[in-house]
Amino acid sequence: MSHNEFIGGSAGTVIQVRDIHGNLVLPERALPVPRQLPAGVTRFTDRTVQIGQLDALLTTATSNSRLVLISGAAGVGKTALSIQWAHRVRDRYPEGQLYVNLYGYHHRPPMETEQVLDGFLRALDVEPEKIPSGLEAMMGMYRTILSDKRVLVVLDNAGSAEQVRPLLPPSEGSLAVVTSRSMLGGLVVHDGAARVALSPLAAEDAVTLFRSVIGPEMETDPQAATALVNQAGCLPLTVLITAEQAATRRYLDLAELVQELRVEGNRLDAFTTTDQDTEVRNVFSWSYRKLTAEVARTFRLIGLHAGPEITVEATAAMCGMPIPAARRALVTLANVNMLEEVARDRYRFHDLIREYAIERANAEEPEDERRAAVHRELTWYLFTADAVDRLLAPQRRHVPLDEPGPEINPLTFVSYEAALNWCEAERPNLLAAIEQAANTGASDIAWKLPVALIMFFHLRKHRMNRLSTTLTALDAARRVADRYGEAWSLICVGGAYADLRRFDEAADHYEQAQAICREIGDRQGEGMSLVNVSYALQNSGRDAEAIEYAERALPVWREINDRRNEVITLNVLADASIGLNRMTEALSYYEQALPVAHDVDPENEGVSLHGLGKIYQRLGNVAEATDFYERALGLRREIGDREGQALTLRALGDVLLDTGDIEAGREALREALAIFESLEDPAAEEVRRDLTEL
Repeated sequence: MSHNEFIGGSAGTVIQVRDIHGNLVLPERALPVPRQLPAGVTRFTDRTVQIGQLDALLTTATSNSRLVLISGAAGVGKTALSIQWAHRVRDRYPEGQLYVNLYGYHHRPPMETEQVLDGFLRALDVEPEKIPSGLEAMMGMYRTILSDKRVLVVLDNAGSAEQVRPLLPPSEGSLAVVTSRSMLGGLVVHDGAARVALSPLAAEDAVTLFRSVIGPEMETDPQAATALVNQAGCLPLTVLITAEQAATRRYLDLAELVQELRVEGNRLDAFTTTDQDTEVRNVFSWSYRKLTAEVARTFRLIGLHAGPEITVEATAAMCGMPIPAARRALVTLANVNMLEEVARDRYRFHDLIREYAIERANAEEPEDERRAAVHRELTWYLFTADAVDRLLAPQRRHVPLDEPGPEINPLTFVSYEAALNWCEAERPNLLAAIEQAANTGASDIAWKLPVALIMFFHLRKHRMNRLSTTLTALDAARRVADRYGEAWSLICVGGAYADLRRFDEAADHYEQAQAICREIGDRQGEGMSLVNVSYALQNSGRDAEAIEYAERALPVWREINDRRNEVITLNVLADASIGLNRMTEALSYYEQALPVAHDVDPENEGVSLHGLGKIYQRLGNVAEATDFYERALGLRREIGDREGQALTLRALGDVLLDTGDIEAGREALREALAIFESLEDPAAEEVRRDLTEL
């Protein structure tokens, strides 16, 4: 990682188990059992034939039984059937159920395969720092974990066969269930999928579903009930909305409701979706026209929200309303089936209803109000992300912001973990917000929001999100010729490439940033660029060049009194000097860094202490080396730097072995091995070999 951008670490506990001879035993880590299936549908009618087809697939001996495709039009109940049946058969797959909405047919871009695999691997308890970068590597890990497991994978709302194939479980004992509006013939022809086609409900089944909501009163006019469900297209989604309206308007009989729906539909333009007739849209309009003015406005504006889900707080920002009013509006919309509540204070649209909300916004909201609503929400995301950044990395340079305005109330966080959890929950919305900012001309937000999220992406190891968003930031800054934003974005892109260990590309972007910072007089940016180039060169084995760049950065930090970055640069200079076997110079750099680091940066204080131990070890001063290593180890344990602990334990073990204290040295190496193993660090093999030789 770029030392100039990040501080912090994650705490962990090493549990040791020993055999009767006292040797450390490293048991295999049992995988957790993911249970990701959403809750089943409370009102699920008929589909007896399709459930029978699905059940029959599990009893066949063909390869078809490991891949099932449920296809059908929007709103026909594909997701409901897939989830209902998945719960029915989940006990056959005791090692877990995975679920994802791929957004193949949605206003937002489809889910990227890397993002889905990242989520699945985390659900399978792969620690974020162990998740590899690159699609092939992620697929390899996913397939390896599931190679001998019996799991159920539900891939909802797929747009293409290509989107599905990398996510299929490899074991013949597993099952994948795919839903799609498309027929996905490629999955059938090339992958052996068994297709179950889903059509609208038969009229009598639609009436049964209608009755489950409205109750026995409808029996007084079965013909009118049939007419209503037919006007709803016999789609489960729209039948439920129709029934909800009928149930809440008991002063009208069903025949009057049939006529009202028909008349209201005549006042509307043609429905915008391509796979439903106009009567479905009429059902939406019927519910919409019964909303109060405030709730209807909320419905229109949140249709402009770019992400897959929306929270009460984001709604309040977008609509410029107090949070209690936003919560009441969302609850009302959920009560009439125009929104679905997926978690506390978190909601989502059905795709068709979102299309209708967008249509209403375009028809009834002036363009300037639509733009203002989107800008309010994007601004809220930016200021909340900045609050996260200031908590996660208080000493880091933060994006420049004006006052948010009276209608924007960004969130604040009481703890480090709360801030990270909010970012994780909102990650799909944050990614969508960055793209929306770039696409709507909000270039200032489009470059600042990714910069504010860098620490989160780094800590949770969302490497590809980090790269894609910083590239968006760079493009946005360049589009409006914001040289300050361009330079900062270049530094962030460089950090993303460095995190992917693409050091040549990292160095190139840092060099570009340095030139711009010198041009515009941004001394801090210039220093950041220089030390980051140095870091990239050092990691590429070019220590002499690394020293040249770091020496140019050092006076910048002293000029502007940036003590933290001065420490980082001194440590980089010392590391590069060791690489060139210049021990006296390295010792001087570490000794300069240590007292400053003690005051401002415990992570880099640990780096300095460990580095001093390494120098004294090479100089043959065992007592001094041991003392510095032990101090470094204590500090790294205190701040939860597990990788640092392992590095220091390994070095301390070597020193103890050199002094003849074999047992203490072996114990230190065993502890280092346990941590390296838990981090899946390649150094584990080297330490294991050293222990074997002992």
